[in-house]
Amino acid sequence: MNRFSLLFKIIKQLKSKAAVLVLITLVAEAAVVYLAGLYNLPKQYQRRFAELSKSGCVYFDTLGRKTDVEALLANEGAVEDVLYVNFIANVKYNGEYYFLRAVSSEKCFGVSLNKKAGDDGKTLKIAGSRQVLDGNGIGEKVRMTLLVGNDPVDAEFEVGGILSEDALVLNFNNGSNAASAYSIFSQCGNDIYVFGDEPELRLLAETASADESILYPGNGIVLFKEGADQSSRIEVIRTLLANDVSVQEDTELEERTRLVSKNSIDTYSAIPLLIMALSLASTFAIIVMSIDSEAKTISLIELVGCSKAMGTGLLISAFSILLIPGVIVNGGVIFAVVAGGKQLIDNVLITCESFLLLGGTVLAFLAIIALTSVLLKRQNSHVQRVIEEI
Repeated sequence: MNRFSLLFKIIKQLKSKAAVLVLITLVAEAAVVYLAGLYNLPKQYQRRFAELSKSGCVYFDTLGRKTDVEALLANEGAVEDVLYVNFIANVKYNGEYYFLRAVSSEKCFGVSLNKKAGDDGKTLKIAGSRQVLDGNGIGEKVRMTLLVGNDPVDAEFEVGGILSEDALVLNFNNGSNAASAYSIFSQCGNDIYVFGDEPELRLLAETASADESILYPGNGIVLFKEGADQSSRIEVIRTLLANDVSVQEDTELEERTRLVSKNSIDTYSAIPLLIMALSLASTFAIIVMSIDSEAKTISLIELVGCSKAMGTGLLISAFSILLIPGVIVNGGVIFAVVAGGKQLIDNVLITCESFLLLGGTVLAFLAIIALTSVLLKRQNSHVQRVIEEI
């Protein structure tokens, strides 16, 4: 009888214990993938905000007033840019309905979008996720229908960028007196973003029968120039406050983001952590019971010529094989999410890093299996135990 036959004989003898161990490890590995995604999401928001605010920034909210913040700050030398996003219209494209939002700058995307050689910047461009703009590459023209009352209007745009569905875009849906990275960014999802020169955006707003003030920021971010001194920044804040515009500094946003991240992790990680703890304990218990109940089978394997080291190796290998179904299922889920760019669960961001955590979980189970098997074998030889029973 070769080693492979002996190996599968041990697995067959485990019967229901093997099935339970497969289920436990599968669930435990899924819990780890979930936890990895839960920790990845706050990191993504914090990293995105850090990139945006590396030269300093303030969040502002006009509190519902029609205030042209860009005009207010036009003469402030410390200001590099004013970032904001406004809803333009509902649109229909390829039979699906989307929100069309205007962004004040490509900095709202956090990436520099591709531009064709000789681009004069006069054409309105759009950016969206791969799923929304599927089949259209950079520079291609697409037609969309603006849903304006009872009279839909066709409009042509040029694809200026393709974003991943989980890309964080500045997207100020609602004002907030307690803003954080979570309230100033949102995942790209199914929104379509349009950008271009102000005259073209104004023309688009008129086409959508929108009030001109739709192009004024209701709330947004003021970016400071690199090297701007503290007194210049304070002057910007004073100007905003003097015009009844609410202001929150970047240090407040960072602290509130950390607090929201901690609360989110505390809330959503309790059950997965409990599952992991129970899984590790259950795995240990099942291995102990299996080695004890299958002592005769293992002793017979040793009696037919297997050394003790080989017998232990076969036992460890048999338990290790039971980890494979969980690795295949959870690894397949990670690959599908990463390749497709489609997140399956809210508050969770699955990335390639999840493979590392999955591998770490497998190593933890292997360590438990190896240590438990070796320690129990040292305590008492299976052959000796069978002889004593006889």
